[in-house]
Parts: sequence; C-alpha cells; structure tokens
Amino acid sequence: MDIFVGNLAERTKAGNLALILAPFSDTFRFTLYEHATDEGETEYYGHVSSLSEEEGQRAIRVLNGIALHGQKLVVREYFHRNAANDRRLKQTAEQAWQYSERRRSERRQGDQYPLGMYAMDDDPQLSLQAV
Repeated sequence: MDIFVGNLAERTKAGNLALILAPFSDTFRFTLYEHATDEGETEYYGHVSSLSEEEGQRAIRVLNGIALHGQKLVVREYFHRNAANDRRLKQTAEQAWQYSERRRSERRQGDQYPLGMYAMDDDPQLSLQAV
C-alpha cells in the first residue's frame, strides 16, 4: 500500500519521516517532494510505499493529525494520478468541445514530413515506408 504524508514542515528531513514510520514496518521506501504553488508558497509532502495493506491502514489511523515540527500531518492513502481518478480530466473529457476549430490551415511550413515521420506509399497493402 502507498500512503501520502502531507503538510510537512520545511525543516522536515528524511530521518524525521523514517523515525515516525519505523513502528509500522521494517522495510519501506519514501520520497520527499517540494512543490511551488501558484501563490508563491512552497508545499512539502511525502510518498511512502512498500507497506502491507494492514501496516498502511494502521499508519494512516495513528499518524493522521499528529504534529511534526509544529504542523499537523495529513496522512491518507496515496492515489496514483491517471485519467480514471483525476477529477479535472473527468470533467473535461465528458464535455464536448463547443467552439469551432480556430486553426484554418496547417501551421508547419516547409517539408511535408518532418524527420522521423512516415508516409504511406502507393501500395494497396498500405505498407509503411520511411521518408
């Protein structure tokens, strides 16, 4: 099971996270991340993996809401981001594009096929041939 550890203080180091996770598992991996927000602030969070389902649930129950360096931790299950669970993509994928296409012609000028592109030859079998 993977867990997300959010709302970490700036001074939180890998050793601090290892100490609070040690009672839950002998072997685990974690990564600390730093993310700059649009408002100019920096958020710190971590991703912990290699916990069993039981160890992960116990870590979430015990660690969620505890204070580390004066900030309450947010600990929850980590969800890998993809189109199936990203609410932003779900909203746009279900809506049809309501505007007309603004591009009236091909923007690329010059060579008909840039490097690495392939063209179909006149063979009725439609075999690919490098240009």
